[in-house]
Amino acid sequence: MGKVVIILISAFLFFQKNSVFSQPKEAYPYVVGICYVDLNANGLMDSGEPPLKNIFVQPGHCHDPLITCVNGYYYAHLCSTDDTLEVLKPDWAVHYTVSPSYHYVWQDSGYVNFGFIPDAVSDIQIKGISTGPVAIAGKESSLHVSYRNIGDTVTNTNLSVTIDSRLIFISASPAPSQINSNTFTWNLDTLTPLESGIVHIRYSVPSSLNSGTLLFYDASINSGSGDINPSDNNLSFSEQLMDSITPITKEVLPAGSLSLAEVQSSPVLKYTIRFQNTDTVTIANIRVTDSLSAYFMRQNFELLTASHLCQYQLDPSGLVTFTLSDIMLPDSEADEYGSYGHISYSVSLRNDLFVNDSILNRADVFYDFNEALATNTTVTIIDDPTSIEIKTDAKNLIFPNPATDNINLNISGYYFFEIFDVTGAQIKSGHTSGKIQISDVSPGLYLIKLSDEKGSFINSSLKFYKTSN
Repeated sequence: MGKVVIILISAFLFFQKNSVFSQPKEAYPYVVGICYVDLNANGLMDSGEPPLKNIFVQPGHCHDPLITCVNGYYYAHLCSTDDTLEVLKPDWAVHYTVSPSYHYVWQDSGYVNFGFIPDAVSDIQIKGISTGPVAIAGKESSLHVSYRNIGDTVTNTNLSVTIDSRLIFISASPAPSQINSNTFTWNLDTLTPLESGIVHIRYSVPSSLNSGTLLFYDASINSGSGDINPSDNNLSFSEQLMDSITPITKEVLPAGSLSLAEVQSSPVLKYTIRFQNTDTVTIANIRVTDSLSAYFMRQNFELLTASHLCQYQLDPSGLVTFTLSDIMLPDSEADEYGSYGHISYSVSLRNDLFVNDSILNRADVFYDFNEALATNTTVTIIDDPTSIEIKTDAKNLIFPNPATDNINLNISGYYFFEIFDVTGAQIKSGHTSGKIQISDVSPGLYLIKLSDEKGSFINSSLKFYKTSN
């Protein structure tokens, strides 16, 4: 009998300690719940309604937001008993109503779910396009296209992708429904709310193409249900043919700088992390960590494309961890094409940045249990294009453009210059009063940044194209 009493008392104390419902409202230390897609708009998470991960839940009196985990759960440790909670709705949820719109802790229980209710509109989109590895003459590469339904259920949906006509098609996954020359079509039929997918097209680059050649790609998605926003149904992409590949690298688009006027609209930056197995053994698992600057609106983070099945989790500090499990990445000697991989994501900037703010970004790549390998650091500068003194008697700011040996800048004064390639890597720097020698630069597209004697950036995205010598 004594053992029974002890067990009952222990169970009661455990329940008291672990149940928020056993506490008076004034003592609630936290609120827990789930963010999910409320497909039938009944305010309940029913069977089959998917949880939403990486949704930011913001306490009103605490400044640090919370982020839902893989299963949609959040855990809010509150600052006061009269606090409130609300969801920071990401950009992709433009056609969703969050219910409840906010939660009064003092008014309700310590457990609340936030349902994303889809509006009765059709809106499908091309989510992202990327290539991997980078295109090199005589080598193989792939185009990766992701799509998504951000509205209500759509039917009779088709995806069409066109690759550069000079490329030689090898295979596609999943298999397209139709192939017409260099255009590939997939009959996707029905897409439910937030359903997404990705297609991969493998091809080889003819050895006859020169370094610096631009390759062009296009993707479009359409549905018989109509579309409220057809502007995001098409996406075009171009890349420059490179002459070599760096095993681990990171690039940002748009490359270079952004003007204050561009920042006002919270522009989206696209980052691509590329990696290659140059070891002598197969790599089973890869983990990539990337810290998002406080300059970003982190709730608008999106994974666009990846070479392999990729899971990710974002924490409130801005650290995002990508996990590619059991991918068995072969070494470059055994399978050069198969030894490459990549991750591409986007995130929008805040619109309250200032001139000379710098967005620095790099990633760490972990192969199995090995130490981290760091990528290069990308740099995006906020500058003021109106502050540069430009001569008024010339027709062009950079001439000739394209150029072979030298370029001339239509400026007055003496400036420090930096030249960046399309990945954001600096390849040349120095001082100039208007002329820069580029005969030692490889053919391709480049961006020039100018700064004055105080180190302040004074130009915005001066671009030129270098042709073969």
